[in-house]
Amino acid sequence: MDLSTEDYFQTPPLPVITTALKKQFETYFSSDSLTTMELDSVKATLDLALAPTPIISKVFFDGIQELDSLTIDAKFDSFTKEISGQVIVPAVSYAGSRIDSLRVDLEGDSQDFKFMAGVTELHYQPVLLKKTYLEGSLKNKKLVLDFSSANDTTTVMHVASELVFQSDTVRLHVSPKNLILNKKPWDIPRGQCHTFSELLLPI
Repeated sequence: MDLSTEDYFQTPPLPVITTALKKQFETYFSSDSLTTMELDSVKATLDLALAPTPIISKVFFDGIQELDSLTIDAKFDSFTKEISGQVIVPAVSYAGSRIDSLRVDLEGDSQDFKFMAGVTELHYQPVLLKKTYLEGSLKNKKLVLDFSSANDTTTVMHVASELVFQSDTVRLHVSPKNLILNKKPWDIPRGQCHTFSELLLPI
């Protein structure tokens, strides 16, 4: 574990960081680009590199059969509204499943938040996926997602979608462009849209 003394003492308490992050994400669900946060400046840094030992594995990763290492690099500044992070796990096995080369990247500012998560291989019987990625962008109450998975040179799945959040309602639109499910192209109506609301769901 690598956490510098300077970073440790400059990082505020967890509740303070949590509150600032909550305010940051609230701006992404607002259509007003001038939304501001009336908070004291909060800066947080996490630089962690963990190589499991038998004791660490037993205490923190009980049940995990294999974990090469875990690297986390994250920074957050509530004044500039900049947030960035990266998580890297070369290989992990748990409960009969295995993931190779997991990587998560995220980056945000006062306008939008972007992220990407990907694996080289995901094996969970009977599912075997290679080169699987999820990319997303959150801005002005709109979450745009792009999911793709390919085995060697064949695209197994590709789904591009858009979620729009309005009050207690969520609208989901799946793009018909390059829509692939189980290696087969799918055709769906271009203007289709699904609406989910607390008022429309049975209690």
